[in-house]
Amino acid sequence: ELNYLYMTHQYDTLKNRALEILDKTPFDAEHLNAILDITDYMSNINDLDQSEQIIDKYLGLFPTNFEMTNLKGILYLKKAMNIDGKAESVRLSKTLSNTDKIKLQQELKVEKDNLYKVAHEWFEKAYTIDSNNSENIKMLYRVKRTLNLPISPEFEAKFQEVIK
Repeated sequence: ELNYLYMTHQYDTLKNRALEILDKTPFDAEHLNAILDITDYMSNINDLDQSEQIIDKYLGLFPTNFEMTNLKGILYLKKAMNIDGKAESVRLSKTLSNTDKIKLQQELKVEKDNLYKVAHEWFEKAYTIDSNNSENIKMLYRVKRTLNLPISPEFEAKFQEVIK
Protein backbone atom coordinates (compact mmCIF):
# COMPACT_ATOMS: atom_id res chain seq x y z
CA GLU A 1 0.00 0.00 0.00
CA LEU A 2 2.73 2.46 0.93
CA ASN A 3 4.63 1.70 -2.24
CA TYR A 4 1.49 2.33 -4.32
CA LEU A 5 0.92 5.65 -2.57
CA TYR A 6 4.54 6.59 -3.16
CA MET A 7 4.49 5.60 -6.83
CA THR A 8 1.27 7.56 -7.41
CA HIS A 9 2.68 10.63 -5.61
CA GLN A 10 0.00 10.57 -2.90
CA TYR A 11 2.47 11.80 -0.34
CA ASP A 12 0.06 13.21 2.24
CA THR A 13 -1.90 9.97 2.28
CA LEU A 14 1.35 8.01 2.37
CA LYS A 15 2.57 9.95 5.39
CA ASN A 16 -0.71 9.54 7.27
CA ARG A 17 -0.93 5.82 6.52
CA ALA A 18 2.73 5.24 7.37
CA LEU A 19 2.33 6.99 10.71
CA GLU A 20 -0.80 4.94 11.44
CA ILE A 21 1.19 1.77 10.79
CA LEU A 22 4.07 3.06 12.87
CA ASP A 23 1.76 3.72 15.82
CA LYS A 24 0.81 0.03 15.79
CA THR A 25 4.36 -1.22 15.32
CA PRO A 26 6.41 -2.14 18.39
CA PHE A 27 9.79 -0.44 18.45
CA ASP A 28 11.94 -3.54 18.83
CA ALA A 29 14.51 -5.52 16.89
CA GLU A 30 11.86 -7.85 15.48
CA HIS A 31 10.11 -4.95 13.72
CA LEU A 32 13.25 -3.07 12.67
CA ASN A 33 12.74 -3.68 8.93
CA ALA A 34 9.20 -2.32 9.00
CA ILE A 35 10.39 0.74 10.91
CA LEU A 36 13.26 1.21 8.46
CA ASP A 37 10.81 1.02 5.55
CA ILE A 38 8.58 3.69 7.05
CA THR A 39 11.62 5.84 7.81
CA ASP A 40 12.74 5.47 4.19
CA TYR A 41 9.33 6.51 2.88
CA MET A 42 9.39 9.61 5.08
CA SER A 43 12.86 10.42 3.82
CA ASN A 44 11.92 9.75 0.18
CA ILE A 45 9.02 12.20 0.36
CA ASN A 46 11.49 14.65 1.89
CA ASP A 47 9.86 14.68 5.33
CA LEU A 48 13.27 14.53 6.92
CA ASP A 49 12.06 15.82 10.28
CA GLN A 50 9.58 12.95 10.61
CA SER A 51 12.23 10.51 9.50
CA GLU A 52 14.63 11.85 12.11
CA GLN A 53 12.00 11.56 14.85
CA ILE A 54 11.53 7.87 14.04
CA ILE A 55 15.27 7.26 13.98
CA ASP A 56 15.76 9.10 17.27
CA LYS A 57 12.98 7.14 18.93
CA TYR A 58 14.53 3.85 17.87
CA LEU A 59 18.05 4.93 18.83
CA GLY A 60 16.70 6.04 22.20
CA LEU A 61 15.80 2.39 22.80
CA PHE A 62 18.68 0.77 20.92
CA PRO A 63 21.57 3.28 20.81
CA THR A 64 23.99 0.84 19.17
CA ASN A 65 21.74 -0.22 16.32
CA PHE A 66 23.87 -0.04 13.18
CA GLU A 67 21.06 0.41 10.63
CA MET A 68 19.48 3.39 12.36
CA THR A 69 22.84 4.96 13.19
CA ASN A 70 23.89 4.69 9.55
CA LEU A 71 20.51 5.98 8.40
CA LYS A 72 20.93 9.04 10.61
CA GLY A 73 24.13 9.83 8.71
CA ILE A 74 22.31 9.41 5.40
CA LEU A 75 19.54 11.67 6.67
CA TYR A 76 22.04 14.45 7.34
CA LEU A 77 23.53 13.98 3.88
CA LYS A 78 20.04 14.45 2.44
CA LYS A 79 19.61 17.60 4.51
CA ALA A 80 22.91 18.85 3.12
CA MET A 81 21.81 18.06 -0.43
CA ASN A 82 18.63 20.07 0.11
CA ILE A 83 20.86 23.09 0.65
CA ASP A 84 21.89 22.83 -3.02
CA GLY A 85 18.30 23.56 -4.07
CA LYS A 86 18.18 26.59 -1.82
CA ALA A 87 21.51 27.82 -3.18
CA GLU A 88 20.26 27.42 -6.74
CA SER A 89 17.14 29.44 -5.92
CA VAL A 90 19.30 32.19 -4.50
CA ARG A 91 21.56 32.13 -7.55
CA LEU A 92 18.61 32.41 -9.92
CA SER A 93 16.75 35.04 -7.90
CA LYS A 94 15.67 38.11 -9.84
CA THR A 95 14.86 40.07 -6.67
CA LEU A 96 18.11 39.72 -4.70
CA SER A 97 21.10 41.95 -5.27
CA ASN A 98 24.42 40.32 -6.12
CA THR A 99 25.71 41.28 -2.68
CA ASP A 100 22.73 39.57 -1.03
CA LYS A 101 23.17 36.53 -3.26
CA ILE A 102 26.81 36.20 -2.25
CA LYS A 103 25.98 36.63 1.43
CA LEU A 104 23.15 34.07 1.34
CA GLN A 105 25.23 31.58 -0.63
CA GLN A 106 28.04 31.86 1.92
CA GLU A 107 25.55 31.27 4.74
CA LEU A 108 24.14 28.24 2.93
CA LYS A 109 27.66 26.87 2.41
CA VAL A 110 28.31 27.10 6.15
CA GLU A 111 24.98 25.40 6.85
CA LYS A 112 25.77 22.63 4.37
CA ASP A 113 29.24 22.08 5.84
CA ASN A 114 27.72 21.84 9.32
CA LEU A 115 25.25 19.22 8.11
CA TYR A 116 28.13 17.27 6.56
CA LYS A 117 29.94 17.42 9.91
CA VAL A 118 26.92 15.93 11.68
CA ALA A 119 26.63 13.25 8.97
CA HIS A 120 30.30 12.47 9.55
CA GLU A 121 29.68 11.99 13.28
CA TRP A 122 26.88 9.51 12.58
CA PHE A 123 28.87 7.57 9.98
CA GLU A 124 31.76 7.41 12.46
CA LYS A 125 29.38 6.03 15.12
CA ALA A 126 28.08 3.47 12.63
CA TYR A 127 31.68 2.54 11.76
CA THR A 128 32.39 1.99 15.45
CA ILE A 129 29.42 -0.37 15.62
CA ASP A 130 30.29 -2.26 12.40
CA SER A 131 33.67 -1.46 10.87
CA ASN A 132 33.12 -3.86 7.99
CA ASN A 133 29.93 -2.50 6.44
CA SER A 134 30.97 -1.56 2.91
CA GLU A 135 28.22 1.03 2.32
CA ASN A 136 29.02 2.86 5.53
CA ILE A 137 32.73 2.77 4.72
CA LYS A 138 32.01 4.39 1.35
CA MET A 139 29.78 7.07 2.90
CA LEU A 140 32.25 7.82 5.67
CA TYR A 141 35.09 8.09 3.17
CA ARG A 142 33.06 10.40 0.92
CA VAL A 143 32.17 12.70 3.81
CA LYS A 144 35.76 12.75 5.06
CA ARG A 145 36.92 13.75 1.57
CA THR A 146 34.21 16.41 1.26
CA LEU A 147 35.21 17.94 4.59
CA ASN A 148 38.95 17.51 3.90
CA LEU A 149 39.33 15.46 7.07
CA PRO A 150 42.38 13.27 7.58
CA ILE A 151 42.07 9.66 6.51
CA SER A 152 44.20 7.12 8.33
CA PRO A 153 46.24 4.70 6.23
CA GLU A 154 44.22 1.84 7.76
CA PHE A 155 40.91 3.39 6.76
CA GLU A 156 42.23 4.22 3.29
CA ALA A 157 43.24 0.55 2.87
CA LYS A 158 39.81 -0.59 4.07
CA PHE A 159 38.11 1.78 1.62
CA GLN A 160 40.30 0.58 -1.27
CA GLU A 161 39.43 -3.02 -0.42
CA VAL A 162 35.70 -2.21 -0.42
CA ILE A 163 35.72 -0.53 -3.83
CA LYS A 164 37.61 -3.37 -5.53
